[in-house]
Amino acid sequence: MSELLLADRVKDLKQSGIRKIFDMVPKAKNPINLTLGEPDFDVPVAIKEAAKEAIDRGFNKYTPTQGIPQLRTAVADYLLSRNIKQDEVMITAGVSGGLVLSTLALVNPGDEVLIPDPYFVMYKQMVKIAGGVPVFLDTYPNFRLTPEILERAITPRTKLLLLNSPNNPSGTVLTAKEINALVEVIKAKNLFVIADDIYDRFVYDSDHCESIAARDIDVLLLGGFSKTYAMTGWRLGYAAGPSWLIQRMCTLQQYSFTSANSSAQYACLKAFSCDISSHIANLETRRDFIYNALRELGFNPTRPEGAFYIFTPVPSGYTSQTFIEACIEKELFMIPGDAFSEHNTHFRISFAASWDHLKRGVEVLRTMVK
Repeated sequence: MSELLLADRVKDLKQSGIRKIFDMVPKAKNPINLTLGEPDFDVPVAIKEAAKEAIDRGFNKYTPTQGIPQLRTAVADYLLSRNIKQDEVMITAGVSGGLVLSTLALVNPGDEVLIPDPYFVMYKQMVKIAGGVPVFLDTYPNFRLTPEILERAITPRTKLLLLNSPNNPSGTVLTAKEINALVEVIKAKNLFVIADDIYDRFVYDSDHCESIAARDIDVLLLGGFSKTYAMTGWRLGYAAGPSWLIQRMCTLQQYSFTSANSSAQYACLKAFSCDISSHIANLETRRDFIYNALRELGFNPTRPEGAFYIFTPVPSGYTSQTFIEACIEKELFMIPGDAFSEHNTHFRISFAASWDHLKRGVEVLRTMVK
C-alpha cells in the first residue's frame, strides 16, 4: 500500500549511477577509488581559517535568501574578470541547488530541454522531475557539439539548451570559435541557455576557459566553489543571470533550501584570492599519466582538455556495465558510461584521485586487457 502513495515524479527515478558505485567502495577491503569528481587536495588554509572565524564570531544564522551581499559582489567581480556580466547573482546550495532552482523556474510539462550527450547525471532527471522532456544531442565519438547537431534537434517545443563546458564526463572544452558558431543558432532560434561552468578553472591546454555566458544571449550561468577549492561537502554555488529569472529562483529557494550555508558564505570571501595553480598543474600531470597509460594498454580514450575525468570506450566484448562489474571484482571502482549517456559503450575515470590509486588502477586495467 505504501508505494501506491508515491508521486509519479519519483516512481521511475533511479539511483544516481555515480552514487550507486561510490556507495560500494567502503565495503571493499582495499578499494581503488576512481569514482567521484572530488579533488584530493585540501581546502585552502585561508578559507578554513575564515570559516572557523565566521563560526566563532556568530555567523551561524540564516542569511538573506539571495546570499550575503559581500559574496555576491565578489562573484560578480570574478565573472567580470572572465568578461561575463549578468544582471544579478544569487548564492545557491551548490551548483546542484542552482540546477534544481533553474529547472523548476524555467521548465513546464512537455517543454523540451536540449542536453548534449554525454552529460552530467543530474540533467536528465531534473528535467523529468520538472515534467519536461530531455532531448539528447549525440556528440559521439569526439564529444563536440556542432551547430548542425544543435539545429537539427530544435522543435517548436524546445525551451532551452543545457551546456556544460568543461564537460563532465568527457573533459571536452568548447573553443571560442565553437561557441560563436553555436551562438548563431541560439540567437536565430531564440533559445535560452543554462551554462554549467563548475569546472571553469580546470583547463589544461589553454590559459583560460571560454564561456557562452560571455556572449550576448539569454543565459543563466551556474558556478561554484566545490571543485575549485575542494569544498565538495560545503555545498556552496552561485547563479548569475537576468533579474526576472534570479528573482524567481530566489523565491523558490525561500520555499526549498531557504538559504545557502552561512559560515561557508563568509569563508568564501577569501576564495578568489587563493592560488590553486599548483593543484591544476598537478591535475594536468595526472591527466597526461592516465591518458598515456590507457593508450599504452590499447584503449582509445579522448584526451580531456578540462575538468578531471577521462571518458574511455570499454574493451571489445563488454558493455559499460559488464566492464565495471568485472573491474569491481578486482576492487577497482569506476563509473559506467551509461550513467552519463544514452550509450552503453564507455567508462569514466576520475583522475582527481591520489597517485597511489591511479597507478594501482592502471595495473588492474592492465590485467583486464590481458
